[in-house]
Amino acid sequence: MKKMIAIIVAAMVLFPVLGLTAEDDAREVERIISKYGKYSLMSFIYDRSNSTGITIMLGGKAQRSLGMPREEFVTTQTILYDLNKLGIPPQKLEELMSASIKANKKQRQLDDEKRKAEEEKRTKLEKEREEKRVKLEKEQNEAKRLEEQERIKKELEAKLEKQRQLKELSETEAKTQIFPDKYKEWIKVYLKKSLFDPYSVKDLDITDPLKFTFKSDTFEYKEGQTVWFCFVSYNAKNKMGAYTGLKDYTFFFRDGKLDNVMDGKFFEVGAK
Repeated sequence: MKKMIAIIVAAMVLFPVLGLTAEDDAREVERIISKYGKYSLMSFIYDRSNSTGITIMLGGKAQRSLGMPREEFVTTQTILYDLNKLGIPPQKLEELMSASIKANKKQRQLDDEKRKAEEEKRTKLEKEREEKRVKLEKEQNEAKRLEEQERIKKELEAKLEKQRQLKELSETEAKTQIFPDKYKEWIKVYLKKSLFDPYSVKDLDITDPLKFTFKSDTFEYKEGQTVWFCFVSYNAKNKMGAYTGLKDYTFFFRDGKLDNVMDGKFFEVGAK
């Protein structure tokens, strides 16, 4: 009888104490959540569980999540369950979390310093590459400028040499191309050979010869060549015996002889 009374008394004392301890644990967890945030506490438990998941309450049943769950599925009771499974007393939770946060902060600092060093190294390399690129581009541009300068110089020299040669040729041509004294005879010989009926020629008009030096390649003559020319117009019969009408021609002379004949007046058809 005394033994039964002792058991009842012990139970009356022990049960309230156990109830008070559970409430204290829950209040401590809720305080940690209020201070650090539920997600931080969930992350702490997830890391300590070797990423095997966190207990969640789904449909009134406790289940194991495959990864980090949404906060609404995690309750104070599921957190207490996981802490008990990990062997972590709620009273030690803040100390461990604080140490974990400091360690994570330190690791983040180290990671940031590493990233910063890598970024500085990458920036330095990019700057060096850019400097090399700019230097190379500058050298290439300078080489192109010198090459272009040399090309222009050679073109100018060639142009001056050509002008000198043309001047020399023109002066020589001007001196050597004598006046065609017998130009009318040469014209009549040409008409006699080229016309169907040379004796039908009428309204024949021959201008006095003029000296001309070509400034560019024109017709069959090169730049710098000198000719004597005169305009000739006449009317003659064709094979049908009919007059073709008055037509103009240009007769060119070189070395005192007939050199070429062109239809029309050559100043009117493109001579320069």
